[in-house]
Amino acid sequence: RKKLGILRATKKISAHAVAPSTAESTTSRRNPLSLDTPVIDATTDPWAVRFCSVLSISVDMPGPRRHITRPFVQRPMDPNKEPVLANSPQAKKRARQAEKHRQHNASMRSMYRTSIKKVESAVLAGDRDSANAALIAAIPIIDRMVNKGILHKVQAARYKSRLNASVKALS
Repeated sequence: RKKLGILRATKKISAHAVAPSTAESTTSRRNPLSLDTPVIDATTDPWAVRFCSVLSISVDMPGPRRHITRPFVQRPMDPNKEPVLANSPQAKKRARQAEKHRQHNASMRSMYRTSIKKVESAVLAGDRDSANAALIAAIPIIDRMVNKGILHKVQAARYKSRLNASVKALS
């Protein structure tokens, strides 16, 4: 660089660089466009015309971020297939298994949440016997969720402790 004089040339350019006179003309992550900033006109800017035709939207977007970002075109999805990013047969099988496990875990989460809600509703109703019966039914469900990895053991202990305290407060 020194032999070609590139380093000196870049130093001279950076030393004589002129800063913009107004703060409105610069945009960055720290200084995003304000609401009163003029919006890019889609009729004059060819890139904006292309962007608006891809998404079929107007450029006048509400909110503080009114600048145009990179166009994002969604591919039409096949209704018979689920979107899977996997390419190899092993990765496709793992994606199928992950979806099956996700659905099973969701039903397990729903089950323990329902048991907790039964105890809480009985406590709110003031019925001590049904709250106690619901608590006795909920505690093994919560413990099972810990063994299955749905709940952390500390979180389960916290749930059981709070439910037990609320049932004991009824007496």
